[in-house]
Amino acid sequence: MSDIQNDYLCPFCQSNNQCGVDAIDACWCREKSVPQGLLNLLPLASKQKHCICASCIDAYNKNINLFKAGLSID
Repeated sequence: MSDIQNDYLCPFCQSNNQCGVDAIDACWCREKSVPQGLLNLLPLASKQKHCICASCIDAYNKNINLFKAGLSID
């Protein structure tokens, strides 16, 4: 179930994901590669419904283990 208020929240850190997929200009997410391992960590209810923020993608890429431990989400 998608809640419009939560559509703009990253499913990991709950910050604004800055998604602009519906904007006139191309969204940053069209240029940034999201690792499959990170997508696999998404809660089932968020899969293909909520965008991951750039900060979480960067944190995952920087140190997967810290990201998984929840220590480097910001």
